[in-house]
Amino acid sequence: MDGRKRSALSGWGWGHGAAFAGVAALLLAFRDLWLLQPVRSIADPLEAWFFQASETAPQLIYAVLLYLLWRRRRPIRAALDGPGNPLGGALVLLAATLFYGWGRWVAQIDLLFDAFVIWVIGATWALGGRRLLAVVALPLLFLWISRPLPPLVSHHLHHALQLATAQASYAILDFIHPPVFQSGDLLEFHGSTFEVIETCSGLRIILTVFMTSLLFSDIFCRRTGQKLAVILSAPLVGFAVNTARVVTLVLNPFGEVGPLHSVQGMAMIFAGVLLLGAIDVLAGRLSSAPKAPPAAPPVRGGGNRRWRTGGVVAAALLLAGISVAPSSAELGRSNLWRFNRIPLDLGGWQGRDLDWDDVCWGPVQFASQMSREYTRGRERVTVLVAQDDRLRRQWSGLSPKTRLPGRGWELDRRERVSLDGPLGEAEEIVVRHERERELAYHWRIGSGAMVWEALRWLAALDLATDGKPPPIVTVRVGTRLGYRGEEHARETLEVFLESFLPALEKTVPRAQREALGWVADSPPPGQSSAATSIP
Repeated sequence: MDGRKRSALSGWGWGHGAAFAGVAALLLAFRDLWLLQPVRSIADPLEAWFFQASETAPQLIYAVLLYLLWRRRRPIRAALDGPGNPLGGALVLLAATLFYGWGRWVAQIDLLFDAFVIWVIGATWALGGRRLLAVVALPLLFLWISRPLPPLVSHHLHHALQLATAQASYAILDFIHPPVFQSGDLLEFHGSTFEVIETCSGLRIILTVFMTSLLFSDIFCRRTGQKLAVILSAPLVGFAVNTARVVTLVLNPFGEVGPLHSVQGMAMIFAGVLLLGAIDVLAGRLSSAPKAPPAAPPVRGGGNRRWRTGGVVAAALLLAGISVAPSSAELGRSNLWRFNRIPLDLGGWQGRDLDWDDVCWGPVQFASQMSREYTRGRERVTVLVAQDDRLRRQWSGLSPKTRLPGRGWELDRRERVSLDGPLGEAEEIVVRHERERELAYHWRIGSGAMVWEALRWLAALDLATDGKPPPIVTVRVGTRLGYRGEEHARETLEVFLESFLPALEKTVPRAQREALGWVADSPPPGQSSAATSIP
């Protein structure tokens, strides 16, 4: 009996015990992901199905990931027998540990998700080198793209897909059952008006079909050409089935769209999978590429495997230790502009507040905003002033929709112009809606390039407890283009800005006013300079 016990214990081995300790440490370190605790996480509803701990559990993502790893168990075991790259893996593990510590400090669950993926990459590189990384590349890609997109990126994608879907739906409806009219994201069909809102833009369906294509190609495709055909065609398939979804909603004879919305979404995803299968069969017949080569024989020579395993386990234990340290107690505060100080009476211009169109803006949200219409005689100017405080990461005002006055409008022309006054350079915009056109000036104050803002969001750089990030303020003033043309519209806006800008300046906190170079005796805005087209 004692001999059998000793044999069982010796069979367990040091490697199995170390692996058990490492997995236990990871489960503890990333418990917010496994236990789905909502720790001030992002809340983009269009990405929630993939990875949103406070609303939708990601068990499906984890289950598929484990299945992909199980299919690769033999190549993984063979790669672990070969030489790893302890130095390269250690550097990546160090970066993941630092990122994990920052994610714990600012209490953002999506940063912990990023840290987990980076940590797995480092551990894989250390244990099995490039060979093991190649084996697990697809499962890691599948996991990585399940994270939510930065809001400013999703806003631009949503808007572009809304317009593209509306145009494609118009072309189909005009062919099969005219008359139909399209303006921006609006479709007018036989006396009824339909709007392609964010949930009908197709972004979620495209991402779902793309993730499905990764799984489909891994399970069913046997040739490299087939895999590439299925994966590369997935975005087009997603866009096509979403357009078909919009067309069927417009043609719905029952009138009520709401009850069919979710059912049609699931049906179209299923149709997308069937299309992927058809593409796989067609690519298999046309492809002359040879079958994927068999797995290479294991490369022996991992003599320092114990040291590599021990280092990875130590890194996991370090994360577990960091995980019990306290996070920041509260977020920093931003110095917001006080738009309520802008009066309704501005030098003879009489203002009234406009209702906020939640359907038009969708997931685009601000910390505060002001939407008004000012009139003087026959002249009319619309004003939008809104700000993003940078602290609520589920919000973002960096959307192309801030250039538009509402639903059904689309951009006709956009140019850079230089204006006198505190706001300086602006975008001069001409938008159209059916037969109406409008000229507007558009500013974004405190915003950097889109790439920088995306990286700043991904790393949550504005969430330090002692930080007071300046908000991103969007200002838009516009007036309709009548028979008197653009020059008259420019004069109208510039006369209005003479009264509006001093009032806007009073809403700015003193510290930001000095940083922006705003002074009390700023000259009134004058004639715009020659315009330069934006590419």
